[in-house]
Amino acid sequence: MMDKDTFANLTSKPSFDQISIQLLQEYYEAYLTPYVFKYDVNLNGKHQTIELKFNRDNFCHLLGITKIAKESKNVPERLVRNYKGNKGYDGIKKGSITKKKLNLLHKSLYKDMKRKMVWFYLVHRLLQSPKAIEYKYQVNQIASVDIIFFDEIQKAFIHLGILKKKGKVPNVYVPSTFLVEPITQNNDGKKFIDGQPIISVTRYEKTLAKK
Repeated sequence: MMDKDTFANLTSKPSFDQISIQLLQEYYEAYLTPYVFKYDVNLNGKHQTIELKFNRDNFCHLLGITKIAKESKNVPERLVRNYKGNKGYDGIKKGSITKKKLNLLHKSLYKDMKRKMVWFYLVHRLLQSPKAIEYKYQVNQIASVDIIFFDEIQKAFIHLGILKKKGKVPNVYVPSTFLVEPITQNNDGKKFIDGQPIISVTRYEKTLAKK
């Protein structure tokens, strides 16, 4: 099993057997949650600065873990909370949420999660110089997204959907979905971005988040 730094610096996607959910969590804690990612964008005809912040609450949802629990016939509704937010994050830390367990809960959704996991090492690289669209038109029932950062990397379109956070601080966003569309003879990988309003991104800055 590789370590988080090896994972973050891969030049091609790993095999699924090489990684664990715990490894991705370690990568998330080292390369994403310590920072605030700032961008100058042209959004709704206005130049503005937005901030993107990663936290514990988002991790299970990004990988699709919460969805597996929700759709599984073997997880009572009252126990779905153990697979989302902080509870889910702690469950991964303690080793109670594993690939094997999730596979048993919902095999078809587990396949979707596998794709996300093997491409997850590209998230911090995508953030360095993303292209962006305003997510106006819902595709494949993907909701709770305001903006999609995306790029074509290693013969796939990598997407990070972000959602504006409600509250007193304006223009703060959190990650809400991670999507991968491999480019094939039958798929140009653009279904989430085609026809959506383009957002120009003119500046990127990464700073340490305040503790």
